[in-house]
Amino acid sequence: MLLSAPVLLTMFRAGLRIVGAADRAVSQKLRDADVVFPANPKLPFDPAGMTIDAIRQAVEGDAKLKAWLTTQGLTPAYQQLVTAGQPPDAETQFLVNEAINVYFDNQVPGGTSPGHAFERAQETRLEQWLNDPNEPVSPTARFALVLVDVAAEFVAVNPGLVARGSNGEQLVSAFAGRISQLIPDDEKFGPKQRLGGRLLGVILRAGLETATQNRDIIASEKQNQDLIDAIATPIIAQFDGITDISDELQWEDIVDAVVGPAASAAFQVIADNQTAFLGSGFAPGTLLGALTGQLARTIAEDGLADTFSQGGAVALYQAALGVIVDQPGLVAPGGTARDGFIRDLIRDFGTVLRQNPVIGAGERQDFGLALATAALNAFRGNAAQLLGLGDSPLEKVA
Repeated sequence: MLLSAPVLLTMFRAGLRIVGAADRAVSQKLRDADVVFPANPKLPFDPAGMTIDAIRQAVEGDAKLKAWLTTQGLTPAYQQLVTAGQPPDAETQFLVNEAINVYFDNQVPGGTSPGHAFERAQETRLEQWLNDPNEPVSPTARFALVLVDVAAEFVAVNPGLVARGSNGEQLVSAFAGRISQLIPDDEKFGPKQRLGGRLLGVILRAGLETATQNRDIIASEKQNQDLIDAIATPIIAQFDGITDISDELQWEDIVDAVVGPAASAAFQVIADNQTAFLGSGFAPGTLLGALTGQLARTIAEDGLADTFSQGGAVALYQAALGVIVDQPGLVAPGGTARDGFIRDLIRDFGTVLRQNPVIGAGERQDFGLALATAALNAFRGNAAQLLGLGDSPLEKVA
């Protein structure tokens, strides 16, 4: 199969970028390699190491070792060590210990030369970016990001490689293209710290922007399109001022947007379209539908985070009571005297409960009296119908 000119051009550009990225990654690895400097380390005395008596026996029993210490300029240090009567400064102990270890290691065929090994024992290794917050991404991560960018750019031009159908290809092309835009061609990817979080932010942003710009492809019904917009728009707003992967992303702001404006907007859309989302059983004219709609509107108004607090729970409780108080006919829709009494009783009880959502220990007696009064008022308003008294003295008494 012959490849088209745009595909060939994309492949050629991709190859050039990959070769260049590999060269720069190797250069960075060489540049950032640890640097070794000779030093005279002040190491603490190690009681688990060679004792002074062991050092004396080793040197005095081996003429070659004694001569070698002289050639290394360590005879004064050795004399100081064995004549002090106790461990001298840690540096002297360390130098003699290490020198003897190097000497005996050199007796093994293929061992390191004494001079080089002793020098290496005193070296200090410096890391180029030790605890530096501005340390760039590693050469491997740099090369991997370039590969991702190249692959995303190639898929954006040729979405048919991973998806079939016009809708699928359009979504894949939009998502891959946005990923490629958020990974800069100049390979300025920002510091190494929190690179993973910034990469996840790039994927999240590309996905949300692709969803909002192509919501008619993802969802055919308007309420679903509105729900996509409601959730995505507040989150996308948190990326204002962030141009690409090099800019720091505050995930705390993303979480706040999810449980705050995004959740509120989503519940408002559900409240406005509850029959479409939940079915005819949740129609506003039913008790379940009225309760669901009121609860959704309360969450949309107060926010998801506050809903799970004590105050939020009280607000939901009062909202549910409000539905029953305002529409008692949803609970007892019949036309009998009994139904009328139940409606009035529910309305009056609900009013008392809504006005007193939290009852303290010292308020229980007053609360019970309020409920009893509400019950009497409901009975008084329906006594004639309930008792069938008509226009009688007993009705007037009631």
